[in-house]
Amino acid sequence: MLTTRRARILVDVFVGLQVLLTLVSAVIVAAEGMWREVGLGLAGTVVVIVAWVSYRRGRSRVAPPLLLVGAFGTAFTDTGVVSVGFMMLALAIMVLEVGLRAGLWAAGAVVVGLAALTWSVRESWAAVLFQTIGNVVVMTLGLIVGLTLRQIRAEQVENQRLLRELRAAIDTEKELMLADERARSARELHDGLGHRLTLISMSLEYARRVRGRDDAQAWSEVENAQVEAKDALAYMRRWVRALNPPREPNLEGIAALEAIADSFRGTGLTVRVAQNGDEQQLGKDASLFAYRLVQEGLTNVLRHSAADQVAITVNWREGRMEIELRDNGGAVGEGTPESPPPGQAADGGFGLRSLSERARELGGSFEVKRDDDGVVLQGSIPVGSGV
Repeated sequence: MLTTRRARILVDVFVGLQVLLTLVSAVIVAAEGMWREVGLGLAGTVVVIVAWVSYRRGRSRVAPPLLLVGAFGTAFTDTGVVSVGFMMLALAIMVLEVGLRAGLWAAGAVVVGLAALTWSVRESWAAVLFQTIGNVVVMTLGLIVGLTLRQIRAEQVENQRLLRELRAAIDTEKELMLADERARSARELHDGLGHRLTLISMSLEYARRVRGRDDAQAWSEVENAQVEAKDALAYMRRWVRALNPPREPNLEGIAALEAIADSFRGTGLTVRVAQNGDEQQLGKDASLFAYRLVQEGLTNVLRHSAADQVAITVNWREGRMEIELRDNGGAVGEGTPESPPPGQAADGGFGLRSLSERARELGGSFEVKRDDDGVVLQGSIPVGSGV
């Protein structure tokens, strides 16, 4: 079939107009009393319609020969414009669906057939030669159109194959990143929470052994266990918030950033949100990018940083929003073991890479850096993105 729905519709219109011209020509010929030609022309028109309907229903190898036969029939009632148009279409479809060799054989048969028809009507070698030259040119154009369509379809098939491979590779990369992130999170959770639970167990075990002999020491160990239990609970809450950050889909702009910042303040972080300039209307995609940047930054601080303060600053420029998230210490990225020197950009994990890709898609930029105070996330995007 033709490569796109738009192309099929355009050819549908072309065939419809050609059929209409054939009917008009048949009426003119009928007025001159040439009833045999009218019959052949109408029969050819019916064959053309059947051939095109067959092609549109997927019978791609049957349609081109039928179109050629029908085109010869329409030649009896017109001056050659309509029939030649049908023949060009038939040759193009034959090359597209069958191949160039079949198209060349069909083109040769068309040229010879039309020459014989011209000779039988006009009985002039000059007219036959002139008509044959024109038919060769037209048939060549039909072959070129068919080759072009065949090349376009081959490229589309190849592009679809490459797209499937790219999507598969992206999905695989995502799975590997997520698996690595889960493994890293499991290790950190095991080390942090496991250490605290071990201390609680040791304190309670020691209190049990000295109970009755040294009650004061036993109660002291119980108090230590209680402190460690509270610390473990706070640590667990931080991880739960980091692994499942809140979402505020009904808020936009500064209100959305303030809401997510507030939800992280209960984890022990001091989060400040400020803006410079007059707030502008954000597009859907721009608003989502800003929300994800803050969410990802705060989540990384909880999971991988020793920072206890985060400053979020939004600068409104002419047609752009610049957003900065800055903490006061800790490693860069999602579980990155070492931080780069101050001023040097850092490669983060999957979340930060996604933010960088999304910023480029929106016509903006995103980067992660380390300065003397801590980690800095900076993003800049047009405010109307995704309106």
